Amino acid sequence: MEKLIFTILQRGVDPHFVQLFNAVITNNRFKKQEMTMKAITLEAIRMEPNFVDLYFILGTCLKVGESVQLPDGDILDREKLFLKVIHSNPNKWNAYYYLAIEEEGNESVRLLNGKKMTKLQLLLKAVELNPTNEELYISMLSFLEKKDLENESVTLNSGETLSYKQILLKIISLSPRIAGIYVALAAKLKDNFESITLLSGEKMDKQKLSLHAIKLEPDESDFYLFLADSIEGSHATVKLPNGRTMNKKQLYLQAIKLNPISESAYIMLAKEMKKHDTIRLPFGEMATKRHLYLKALNINPTHDCIYYYILEDFQDWETITLISGRVMTKQAIYLQLVDINPGKAINYLYLSQTLHSDTETIMLPSGEHMTKRQLMQTFEFVQDRYHQITQGINPTDPSQQSKFLDAFNNYVAIDKNRNHMKDMAVKAIELSPNETETYLALLLTLKPGETAKLHTGQVVDAKQLYIKIIELDPNLLDAYVNLNECMGNYESVTINGKRLSKMQVIAKCVELNPNESDYYAHLTTYLQETNNVEGYITLNNERPVSSHDKAEGKLQRCSHQPGEIDGQQRNGNASQQLLQFTGEFSANLYACTQSQSRGPLCLRQSDIFSGK
Repeated sequence: MEKLIFTILQRGVDPHFVQLFNAVITNNRFKKQEMTMKAITLEAIRMEPNFVDLYFILGTCLKVGESVQLPDGDILDREKLFLKVIHSNPNKWNAYYYLAIEEEGNESVRLLNGKKMTKLQLLLKAVELNPTNEELYISMLSFLEKKDLENESVTLNSGETLSYKQILLKIISLSPRIAGIYVALAAKLKDNFESITLLSGEKMDKQKLSLHAIKLEPDESDFYLFLADSIEGSHATVKLPNGRTMNKKQLYLQAIKLNPISESAYIMLAKEMKKHDTIRLPFGEMATKRHLYLKALNINPTHDCIYYYILEDFQDWETITLISGRVMTKQAIYLQLVDINPGKAINYLYLSQTLHSDTETIMLPSGEHMTKRQLMQTFEFVQDRYHQITQGINPTDPSQQSKFLDAFNNYVAIDKNRNHMKDMAVKAIELSPNETETYLALLLTLKPGETAKLHTGQVVDAKQLYIKIIELDPNLLDAYVNLNECMGNYESVTINGKRLSKMQVIAKCVELNPNESDYYAHLTTYLQETNNVEGYITLNNERPVSSHDKAEGKLQRCSHQPGEIDGQQRNGNASQQLLQFTGEFSANLYACTQSQSRGPLCLRQSDIFSGK
């Protein structure tokens, strides 16, 4: 009870509650009863219904969504109890704080006076009322992390603006013995050479911050991993606060000693070793590089990166025995990787390479059987869809890593539930048949060559979906780009009652983006593949370009009636003009654009459509 009372006092509760609690506990009615904190608080409220801090204590006794009946008959849940406290005393920082850190519920709360406050505003109000409480700033860090705002600043009600790093510095100044904050600050430094000045004036780099954390908590395994990361080179050493000197390997061994199930410690130690090295672990066991990876895998069997580390020096004919006793071939490992992460395209590519013939099939964890060719098609499909969903996000940018992971996890979720997502997209088309987004959603669920049945009964493939999108938005460039990829050289399509050949579709791409070199290069490829000697290509200026002649005895070249391309007067043959737009001026580079190895138009990763 004493520890609990101390905790409540730390929450800013008036010490008068202790007197009331003692009165309740010593009351003859309750002497023989084992009372919960909630029961004690309710009885105290019965004794002093106007002591507002009791309602706060009662709120902390409830779970989110739980309600309680007060002695006066009112039924209030946790949130309403805190709102009651604020209404009775607008300066109770603890009530604002608890409302702010509620994990469930709405992002904003309406006070009993009608004022609406977001969770951040509630937290800032708590800081305003109690600016020296480090716990409030720690909660501010959690809020920024949860909202992916670690690179943003927060402006306090006092007008002071704090970045994530400055909040960490603020916490250290208020409570310099919280070891984890030093490590969190170390993690925010760009490299081992960057340093930061504490509010006390002391200058510290990543290594000094990690050492200080170890000084405060010498038995925390993760701190030794951070310290090891601050050492440049395998043979460099660092002196610990206890006087011992250690290199990287010794620090990883120390981390394992303190936490034998530290997955990261085994992985990092293995990465410091050569293939045939052995090392004695803290409990006497001898381990090779591979055995360390197996230990990490035994701790976390779904960590795909560990399998990749094992595969770095894994021969095709080898097998590996996991600590669980399971024997795995290279093919079995790639099947396991597909099972762990079906959204990682490269797994399908590597799995296809384990099949010895084009007719051999393999059963995926999903139960689907695939040939070598089907695995390759799945690789291309997954890779394209991955780029679509993560477009505009740089996974190597620390500020975007959280956003990248969210997008990637969303993608994996889509992949695992593809048929369900396909049905949902079809339903979306039924509800909003004139919205391009609904057709785009369906495209995301289709594998190469796959079709979908719409609510009308019509069976559509990717090409028909692109046609529909263009009919709804005739100026959507990417739809034409992807439609072109779906068409054969001599094929035509009907869009809004107008017949368009493949050449006209490419010309439309040029019209919509005359500065993209790929489209001009693709026109030259089209001329070569269709042997278009006397035909015409009409660009966006409606001036015809004819093709004739041979280039150096190898290539079809084009000449045209003098006119304009992209608004500029250009003379000579059309193929040369097209090459000027691609930036490939030499005959050799022109030949490259015509070669069979070039294949179809190479799209940018920024394209947002599938069916490539």
